[in-house]
Amino acid sequence: MALGIGALACGQGGTSDAPRTTTASRATGAAVGAAVDASVGAASDPQLAPASASARTVDLDAGGPEPLLPIPGASVAEGARLHATHCARCHGGDGRGRGPDAAALTHAPTDLTTTAYLCRTTFADRGAPSEADVESALYRGTHAGLAPLTGLSARARRSLTLHARSLAPGFAAPSGVALVVPPEPPDTPESRGRGRLVYITWGCHGCHGLVGDGAGDADLLRMIRWNDRPLAPGALFDDAKFLCGGTPDAVYRTIALGMAAPMPRYAEMAGMLWRPEPGAWQQKLAERLAPDEHAALRAFLDTLPEKQTVKTMDPTARRVRAGAILWDLVHYVRAL
Repeated sequence: MALGIGALACGQGGTSDAPRTTTASRATGAAVGAAVDASVGAASDPQLAPASASARTVDLDAGGPEPLLPIPGASVAEGARLHATHCARCHGGDGRGRGPDAAALTHAPTDLTTTAYLCRTTFADRGAPSEADVESALYRGTHAGLAPLTGLSARARRSLTLHARSLAPGFAAPSGVALVVPPEPPDTPESRGRGRLVYITWGCHGCHGLVGDGAGDADLLRMIRWNDRPLAPGALFDDAKFLCGGTPDAVYRTIALGMAAPMPRYAEMAGMLWRPEPGAWQQKLAERLAPDEHAALRAFLDTLPEKQTVKTMDPTARRVRAGAILWDLVHYVRAL
């Protein structure tokens, strides 16, 4: 993952050079696996259906997130003038992210001539980011707290949004299908324990380190790039640094939808989590984990359903299962 890039880019099955960890959960793997299955029944269905801009309600007749309400006086022309004043030194006059101050920034500015936004509420392969995704980028992540932006009026922010969308031809297409975030189940030690084992199973430690300190595999980290520059995940200890927001819903959405190129999406993968074949990655983990945690991981993997069972599962049941698994991972990450 690359959550905060400053923090979440789960790599698949990677290992890191971090020291051996202490046990994150004292629950046995069998109990953890049983709890995952038990929690499925209580979870709501994170339907992959068109939603309102809040991604809360499902409208099966809609083509995507609802557009933002118009603001009188907002215009592309005004947005272009504001961009030249407030944005061009980082994003460049043409919006490609290569302004004179770009090289000094920790993270490369987004190339606004594409629809590849790190933070979004819609599926990247099903259309462009929503209007709300573009506008919210003005006050989160690396933009958070920047005086020139925080002082902008609602009309100015909307004008910048209109200008940014005008720079990318991809926004001519309708906004994509929005992820519906299911209601959050209780954040309990048991949920966090299950999330810890999912974190290990999915190889999130390959980028974020076994203890979430960002000390992932050096070779893997060198491959994570954004706008032609390295984008290494940071520690997961400070959710205020998460680029896409540190609230439970925001972290869920980031894990489920991914973050463009740096971090894959896990919405469908969570529902397809089956018992893996034994491999070298498990042996490497045996050398890295505390003995009781490794035993819990093995027991957890043994309780996962077989591949064929998962593939023939009712689609609704699979989505419900995905929601339960993703919320467990969210609870673990936010507890770090």
